[in-house]
Amino acid sequence: MQQNPTAAELGVQYMDTPAPIIEQSLQTNLFEHVTAAAAQPELEVFSQSLQQVNPQLLKGALPNADFYAG
Repeated sequence: MQQNPTAAELGVQYMDTPAPIIEQSLQTNLFEHVTAAAAQPELEVFSQSLQQVNPQLLKGALPNADFYAG
């Protein structure tokens, strides 16, 4: 086993997708690091969507202010 597997090699372990497809996908996806505070509006919409699907996923509550603290 490699010491430092590539993202595609890791992805193959969790998805039913060949490594070359994952590699190609990663080249066209843009990933950006954003703090929870900066993404709070989007995270709240996402959390509300999760609650609609299954209220117990977030124990029936949205994340509190501590979640968004820097």
